[in-house]
Amino acid sequence: MDNENIDNMDNENMEDNDFAKMLDAHEKQAEQGSAIIKGVIVKIDDAFVYVDVGRKNEARIKIEEFKDENDNLTQKVDDDIDIVYSNNIPSFTKAAGIKKIKVFIEKVTNNEVDNIIEVIVEKKIKSGFIVKYEDMSFFMPMSLAYLKKDKDHIGAKFKVKIIKCDTERFNIIVSRKDYLDIRKENFKKLVETVEIGDVVDATITNLSNYTVGLDVNGINSIIKFNEISHKGNINPSKIYKVGDVIKAKVLEKETSRETLILSSKQTKENPWDKIEDLYKVGDIVKAKVISMKDYGIFVALTDEIDGFVHISELSWNKEKNSPKDFVEVDATYDFKIMEVKKEESNIKLSLKETQEKPIDKFQKLYQVNDIVDAKVVAIKNFGAFLKVDFLDCILPNSKSSWDRSKKCSDLMEVGDEVKVKIFEIDTSKNKVILDKKALQESPLSEFKKKYKQYDFIKGTVKNTADFGIFLNTPEGVDVFISNNELYPKTSNDYQKDEEVEAVLTRIGEKVSASVKQLEQQKERNEINESMKHFNSDNDTDNFTFMDAVKKKSNRK
Repeated sequence: MDNENIDNMDNENMEDNDFAKMLDAHEKQAEQGSAIIKGVIVKIDDAFVYVDVGRKNEARIKIEEFKDENDNLTQKVDDDIDIVYSNNIPSFTKAAGIKKIKVFIEKVTNNEVDNIIEVIVEKKIKSGFIVKYEDMSFFMPMSLAYLKKDKDHIGAKFKVKIIKCDTERFNIIVSRKDYLDIRKENFKKLVETVEIGDVVDATITNLSNYTVGLDVNGINSIIKFNEISHKGNINPSKIYKVGDVIKAKVLEKETSRETLILSSKQTKENPWDKIEDLYKVGDIVKAKVISMKDYGIFVALTDEIDGFVHISELSWNKEKNSPKDFVEVDATYDFKIMEVKKEESNIKLSLKETQEKPIDKFQKLYQVNDIVDAKVVAIKNFGAFLKVDFLDCILPNSKSSWDRSKKCSDLMEVGDEVKVKIFEIDTSKNKVILDKKALQESPLSEFKKKYKQYDFIKGTVKNTADFGIFLNTPEGVDVFISNNELYPKTSNDYQKDEEVEAVLTRIGEKVSASVKQLEQQKERNEINESMKHFNSDNDTDNFTFMDAVKKKSNRK
C-alpha cells in the first residue's frame, strides 16, 4: 500500500543507476508498439480477424480481441479500425490502450487530472515495474520504486507521481520516490499545525481488524485498537465505516513514519469512572446482543459499555445448552445486573433472573408430601433428574430404594415414568428433592412387625468397625452390636459374611443387639417357661422365681 514508508525500503534500491540508459531502453521497447496503423477488416473466420493495413500481407489478429464479455463480436467486415504491432505481432486491444493513454496524457499536460495517482503493480521487469492505472500500463523504474527487492509486490497498491509523459511514444513514467518526497515535505509543513493533545477532525480512510487509518488535513494518521473505545479491544469495522469523520486526540507525532498517532476514546469521558452511579446490582436494564460464544453472550448496554451473560444465566431450562436457543444477535432484551466490577471494567448480567423462577411456579402447584408422576430425564452419579410437570427435580440415590446397595442407575433408565413423593421444596437453592422409597414399606417396618425386644435373631456380618459390627438380616435391616456386647470377643474376631446369633436389645429407628446377653436371655426364657409349666401343674401362688432357678439347677 502507499503507506509503506521509506524506513521499510531496501537501501539497495538507492543504487546510483544510470536512469537515462534505463529509461531509453524501456522507451525503445515501448516504441515498437506505439505506432498506430489504420486498417480495414476484410475477413473474419472462427479463429482470426484479417485486417488490410496496406502491406503485402494482411494483419491476422486473434478473434478474442474483438469479443465482448458476452462473447459477441464488436466489429464486422469493412469496419475501419486502428492496430499496432508489438514485437511484430498485430494487436487491436493494445491500440485501444495507446489511444486511451494519449487522451490521458493530454489531460495531464493540461492539468485536468492530478499527477498523484494510485497504481497497482502488474509485473516486475528487469529495469523496474509495470503498473496499472485505469486499464493503462505505466512504467516505474526500479530506482524510483523505493521497494524491497526480495519482496513480491505484484498486486500491491501504491501512490506515485507522474514524472514524464512521452507524447510521441505514448509512454508514461511514474515515481514512488517523488511521491514520498512530496509527502515528507507536506508532513513537515502540516504537522506544525497540530500539537500533541489537540483534538482534531479525522476522516477514516481504511479499516482493519485492529486499526483505523485516517486523514488529518492531508496527514496520514492511525488509531490503534486499544485507543478506539473504552469497551477495550474492539473491531473498528463494527462501529465505523470508511468516510466517517470523527473526533480524535493527537497522542504522538511519528516523524519517521510521517504519521500521527491518535485516540478516539480519549475524546470521550470514560463511562467506567461513574459506572457505579449508572448501574447497580439488581437493576433491570435493556441491552442488545452483539455476539455469541459457546459459554455465553456479550451485550451492549451503551455505545461504550458492554456486559457479559454466562450461558447458565440465560434460562432456567437446563435441557437446552446453546445461547442461540434463547436469544438472537442484534435483538434487545431485559437483563438483571448481577455484578459490577469497576476495576476490571466488567458487568455480569442475567436473562433468566428477569423471568419467573420455575420453582416459584412449582410451589404454587405442589406441596411437600404430594405424590406425583415423574419422568426420568438424566441419570447421574449422585442419583437422577426427574421431570415433574415442567421442573427438573432431584432424586438422590439414598431416596431411591431401601436397599442401600442399589442406586438410581440400577433401578431406572432415562424415559421411565415413576411415582414419587415430594420430600423438599427449597426455593432458596432452586431445587426440589423427591423420594421414591417413601412409597414403599420400609424393611424396618416389616422387621418391627416380626420381632420384639429380647427376641433372638441370626444375621451375617456386613462390615466391621473399631467400635463393633453390623449384621445384615434376611429382612434387609442392619443390626448393630457394640464391642461391649460382643464380650469377651471384639469386632476384630469376626469376618465378613460370618453368621452370628444375638438377642435384640433395642428396636427403634436403629436396631441394636447383644451376643453377651444371648445366653442370659436364653436362661431367662427357659426359667419363664418353667414357671409357666409349674404354675399350670401346681395351682399355688407360693412358687417363686428363685424356686424356678433352684429347680433348673437340680435338673443339671
